[in-house]
Amino acid sequence: MLFHLLRPCRAQDELDSFSPGAKAIGIGYSAVVGLYDASALYWNPASLAVMRCPQGLLSIHEPFTANYLAYSHFVPKFGSFAASIASTWENDPIQFATAGWGYQLIPGLFVGLNMNGLQQSEHSWMTFGVGMLFRPTNSILQQRSPYIADRLAVGF
Repeated sequence: MLFHLLRPCRAQDELDSFSPGAKAIGIGYSAVVGLYDASALYWNPASLAVMRCPQGLLSIHEPFTANYLAYSHFVPKFGSFAASIASTWENDPIQFATAGWGYQLIPGLFVGLNMNGLQQSEHSWMTFGVGMLFRPTNSILQQRSPYIADRLAVGF
C-alpha cells in the first residue's frame, strides 16, 4: 500500500535552465568550482568561504524583472553567511529562497551548507545541500608549481 503512494520524480527538474548570473551560463551551467561571489550559494555553498568581503548580486533575465538577488557576508571565526531570493522565468515559474553558510576548515579545504524553500503553483518543498571545495593555497604548492596552485580546484 505504501509503494502506491510514492512517485519518483526530480525535485528541481524545472531549475535545469536557470542560472543566477552570466558567468555561470558562460561556463556551461557548471559552477561548482570557479564562482566565488554571492551566487556560490546556488552552486556550491562551500565556495562562500573563499570570499572575505561582503558581496551582493542582482541578476536580471527579463526586462524589469529581478530573477536573482543574493547577499553574502564574511564574519571572521564563523565563516561566510549568505541569503538569496529568486524566481525562474518559465511558463510555471518557481520562486525560492535560500540561506547558507561556508567555512574554511583548514587552508585550502572549505565546507558549506544551504537550505532552500521552493514554491511552484500550489506545491512547495524544501531542499538541503552540502558542498565541499578543495582549492589549495599558494603556500601549499608554491615551491612545486605556482601555476597549478592558482588554477586547481576540486568541488562537489
